[in-house]
Amino acid sequence: MKIAAFLALFVLFYSAHSYVFNLNEYQASLNTWNNIKPSTYTYVQYIEPSLVEVDITTTIAVTDGKVVKRAYHYDDGETVTDWVEDTPEEIGSHEEGFPALTLDQVYSQCVENVLVYDAVLLYIVNFKTFSNGLIKECSFYPANASDGPLGGVTLSKIQLS
Repeated sequence: MKIAAFLALFVLFYSAHSYVFNLNEYQASLNTWNNIKPSTYTYVQYIEPSLVEVDITTTIAVTDGKVVKRAYHYDDGETVTDWVEDTPEEIGSHEEGFPALTLDQVYSQCVENVLVYDAVLLYIVNFKTFSNGLIKECSFYPANASDGPLGGVTLSKIQLS
């Protein structure tokens, strides 16, 4: 009985500590973003290869707080697909690719849809930044999974203009 109570307290403490840590890291990164936010930037979101080697990226270009371009690339070694959406009517018209979001929206979705999983012990949540402090990864996956995140965002680069 004492061991079960100890384990329950340990799990609750660890979960709360991890959640606060991710929120602190998130807030520091968001502050960095808000301090350096340029009017024009590009970022690349990708799926990290796990069990199958495949290259899937979506490049998003933003000007004055609006997505002005979304480009998709898919390569599984046999099939290559590339397309670009660069007019307001086209942006978001393809089903493939990641959503056409600004980095402000990426940060919002991170805290609203991903970091909340940290309080649930069945998930592992990652929040990582580039060396400049900007968001690089905000993802979650089941603690017993070995094939990558269930949701969130993983960026390979952010190009500030």
